[in-house]
Amino acid sequence: MAGKAAGNRPPQQSAQVECDSTTKSSRELSLDRLSPEWFPQLGQLVRAQISENTASVEVLLSVQRHNPDSFWGLFRGDGESQEMVGFYGQLLLNEGGHHALKSGALDRLNPQHELLALQRERPDAIYIWCIVAKKKLAALQSALLDRLPHLAGVPHYTCLATPDSYAVGKRLGFVPVSAAEDRMGGIFRSPRNPAAHACASGKN
Repeated sequence: MAGKAAGNRPPQQSAQVECDSTTKSSRELSLDRLSPEWFPQLGQLVRAQISENTASVEVLLSVQRHNPDSFWGLFRGDGESQEMVGFYGQLLLNEGGHHALKSGALDRLNPQHELLALQRERPDAIYIWCIVAKKKLAALQSALLDRLPHLAGVPHYTCLATPDSYAVGKRLGFVPVSAAEDRMGGIFRSPRNPAAHACASGKN
């Protein structure tokens, strides 16, 4: 996972977040659902700070349209001066999606919508899909649980895609979903709420 992100509002776009209120975090940061206007910038950040081999902007946006709780931005300021300092992308999986993730049937570059939970439906599992703003992960996820309390206790998974994230994840007790996944780039289950640490990979 890359460790930083910053970007100003896309020019001539009214990038208003799709929610009724904002949750304040440390230093006057706010957390909001990402509206479509932010996705071109999000795609640029993913490719610049995570990997070129990631889901397309169209796929990212289609997941958000399926379930608007999937992508959240961390913002500083408001109005025309609003700046996105990070974002958090998650796949909210239904029971079928949970099984598909563990079996390898889930297409993580173009997730099948029938495997994704609908908004306000309690997911069976959460896959941490892509994150930029590693140093703000704990504050971001804490605020996210305040906004989405029905996600409390849902198991979290991620891909430990880099040597550093793999080493730290193993030390913290991440558990591979199968013996074959016990490797760098494999799928691991978090031993606890991932807000307690910031080693999750940002790769798709």
